[in-house]
Amino acid sequence: RSVFFVAGGLVASFAPLLLVTMPSSKAASRGESKAKAKDTPKEVAEEKVAGTAWYQVPGAPSVAISYTLVKMARYCLMFWLPYFLARKVGMDPTAAGNVSAALDLGGMAGAVLAGLACDRLYGGATFAISRHLCFATSACFAGWTAASASMGAVPEGLHVVAILLVGFSIAGPDGVLGGGSARMLVEHAGMQEDPNLAASVSAMINGCGSVGAVLQGVLTSKLVESAGWDGLFLTLAGAMLLAGLALGSAVSVEAEGLLRGSAKPTKAA
Repeated sequence: RSVFFVAGGLVASFAPLLLVTMPSSKAASRGESKAKAKDTPKEVAEEKVAGTAWYQVPGAPSVAISYTLVKMARYCLMFWLPYFLARKVGMDPTAAGNVSAALDLGGMAGAVLAGLACDRLYGGATFAISRHLCFATSACFAGWTAASASMGAVPEGLHVVAILLVGFSIAGPDGVLGGGSARMLVEHAGMQEDPNLAASVSAMINGCGSVGAVLQGVLTSKLVESAGWDGLFLTLAGAMLLAGLALGSAVSVEAEGLLRGSAKPTKAA
């Protein structure tokens, strides 16, 4: 607990510095009035489209919902895998901590290969490959649950393979949806005129992801108590299935944007 007090105090120490360096509201209003007096017709047109709400960007709400579920599933594994391996599987606590690192090992390989597959097989359609990887993660969770329910005592090696596969498939959506997805949505929707829109969409999507990370802490222990570990993994399978389905709107927006981009005539050299 003392770690959080130290970190919180360190962050709070920057607040006075931020307050000193920020311009006053009067100075900011004077600067804005002078800038408006010198606006060109193009800048006036851009100002009219400014202020668009983040949820009005086509596909943004679906990405926010999907990222919430993806973050919830991944953080659940990150925090609870060592406990699961030690209590349910019966591993030594030290070995359980080491084996749980397989989630990140699979994630590193999955992120790299997802990027290569996106460029070479999906034509740059990042939301499309993220959707398919969400479905793949759901299948991994479902297979893990089925093996545990049918075999009873699952070999430790099979748990390691399942962790690697889940880490491999979930890393792609986690990286894409929380990274450049906002700018891609704004560009595909043809709303680049608002310079602040991409930042607004990105903030809300990542904020929704943080909500998912918090929710897993509240729900995981209750699910394990009421439905057991198999029930938890089956719930995560359903969550990743919903995450993939939620991306349907973003995939459609992306497909239309890529089609418009490829249809633009190239300039003669």
